Amino acid sequence: MLEKIKRLSETLERTLKLRTPPIGIKLLKDVEEIPEEAYRPSMATVCQLPSIARYHGIIVAGEKGKITCPMGAAALGFSDWPEDFFETRIGEYSDDINAIKKMMLETPQIKANTFSAFIAAPISKMTLVPDVVSIYANTAQVLLLTYGISWKAGDNLVCETAGHMGECSNTIAATYLKQRPSLALPCYGARRRGLCTDSEMIVGIPPKKLEEIVNGVLRTYECGRIYPIKVHGLIGHYSAHWPEVTDKLY
Repeated sequence: MLEKIKRLSETLERTLKLRTPPIGIKLLKDVEEIPEEAYRPSMATVCQLPSIARYHGIIVAGEKGKITCPMGAAALGFSDWPEDFFETRIGEYSDDINAIKKMMLETPQIKANTFSAFIAAPISKMTLVPDVVSIYANTAQVLLLTYGISWKAGDNLVCETAGHMGECSNTIAATYLKQRPSLALPCYGARRRGLCTDSEMIVGIPPKKLEEIVNGVLRTYECGRIYPIKVHGLIGHYSAHWPEVTDKLY
């Protein structure tokens, strides 16, 4: 299973010409399950760890009690929300505490105390079958990936976000819980601490869906929809319908 996921991920990376490799996320019930070779920072946010993996090409681990962001810890099922968390965000996320509770509590999150750690690594370096494959891509690459997702059954790529918790909740937790691809906007923390760029979005994919999606992307390529997208121009494609315009232009 793992070798197949590695082959499919490499195909996707090569075909879409991704800037950084697909990242595997594995949620762990016990810290003893962390591979011996993993880098284990003493403090980090959830959104920093996949970026360490994709920019440095290593296995990195996040552990309960060492995740400094309470939102990330809650999203991955490490712990519950701190008692006074919502009150402390008044004037930062909203002036209305009920709005804050709604946006935080309705975003996907795994039941508290389900997991104690997770690892992130380029798929090629994974030693455990991932729970989520995270693709960091620009909007054109996401478009072609979406064509691959919809190819077999017409499925939509869904994005549900209030802007917060882009990687921890909208990517990892949403994909894990719903077992369908999830599109996320990198949140403020993912940009400040995880080095996500202005042009990037994140697509979380359940490994069981990866083969179907990669096959869809390849079929899309056979139809001529490739990356980088080739430009026809503003008028030329419609020349048969607008002869009087194209006669003047060409």
